[in-house]
Amino acid sequence: KVIDICETGDTVIVANGVYVEKIIIDRFVYLIGSSQDSCIIDGSNEPSEEVVSFTSDGTIENFTIKARGQNQPTDCVLTFFTNVFMKNCKLQNGRNALLLLQSSSIIENCLLLFSSRSINTACPTDTCFGIYRNNVIFTKNSSDNTIYHFLGGSSITTSNLVLSDGSSQFGVSFESQNRVVFSNNLVSGFQNTN
Repeated sequence: KVIDICETGDTVIVANGVYVEKIIIDRFVYLIGSSQDSCIIDGSNEPSEEVVSFTSDGTIENFTIKARGQNQPTDCVLTFFTNVFMKNCKLQNGRNALLLLQSSSIIENCLLLFSSRSINTACPTDTCFGIYRNNVIFTKNSSDNTIYHFLGGSSITTSNLVLSDGSSQFGVSFESQNRVVFSNNLVSGFQNTN
């Protein structure tokens, strides 16, 4: 609710606590949680399709974001024609931990846990350039690609751990991308390779 009174460019420092709500970030703000493990946006009971939705560019750091479950139609974070800098966040239990559409976002030092797809991107205009680095991604019981860069754009995916407990099907997939840099990543524990 504090975002509604923010001006573009404001910094919001969020105190530790559990915030049971859906958040729409509709202006550029710096949203900084006090602590990743103690500053929680809980959308596990939200009927909406995403817990945090960026309709404007923005920065988010030091949060845990929980969705309804990997087999439920809820994403942790959605960007659509926006660019997000995300750092030191934990996203868990989403259909997609990150659904990045037409987005040149930077995602670093995050934990992406127990989602059907941890990173799902699409950029049909071929103008996006995403950077995904130093993340730990863990999935289980998923038949989807854990990282799925689909339909256009360019990406750098580097220095990530992409892990499954052995029950998930696929690790990483790139389809129809303009440019891909995939380096220094460990992908392990998946039933199939693609």
